Amino acid sequence: MFIMTVPISELKSRLSNIRKDMSKEGIDSLLISGKGNIIYLTGGEDGVVVITTEHAILWLKDIYIKHYEELYLHKNYPFEIREYGNDVTNDVIEYLKCLKNRIGVENITINSYEKLLAKIKNKLIISNIVEFRRMIKSDFEIDMLKKSAEIAKKGMCKAYEVIRDGISEAEAAAEIESTIRKHGSETPPFGSGILLASGSSTADIHAKPTQNKIKNNSLVLSLIHI
Repeated sequence: MFIMTVPISELKSRLSNIRKDMSKEGIDSLLISGKGNIIYLTGGEDGVVVITTEHAILWLKDIYIKHYEELYLHKNYPFEIREYGNDVTNDVIEYLKCLKNRIGVENITINSYEKLLAKIKNKLIISNIVEFRRMIKSDFEIDMLKKSAEIAKKGMCKAYEVIRDGISEAEAAAEIESTIRKHGSETPPFGSGILLASGSSTADIHAKPTQNKIKNNSLVLSLIHI
């Protein structure tokens, strides 16, 4: 489970903007399950969201609810949190069946669309509302981008310092990653860690650091993602 530190005011503003866009597209309710969109709207990567003109609901597993409550509910969190049972899909579909309106869904596969349509029997509208809204950066997001760039810069300076003859790729990566985490990176680069390779391994830009020793005058590729 990952939860970002996002001000409640920012989450409320994003929700308000999504509702404005829903109104423009003639969408009465919006179903959201993509991780990137969930993080953008709720501050966390878990669950499924349904937004209507009056309600915003986040379905979560019971093991996550207490943590969300501790972080957000006493701060007037804009989402109503509900616990789902064995299958979140069933709980959400039962809720959507009661709406009887035009439902917006993310860009999903034809197979998923047809299955959802068969169960809900409402008007389904493929919509990229959240993706398009994410392109427009708020002052908060611009500030976060600037901070991310500063952290990445510190990481690259550390890379310039530690990459030398005889150190292993893994050792160098560990020192670089330690630096960016100490300066505020909330997650490891690329989720699973920094990408770093030397010598012939640099031909693969997705190469993970290994125990191979970096040789003098060899090419080293280091990619940092904040």
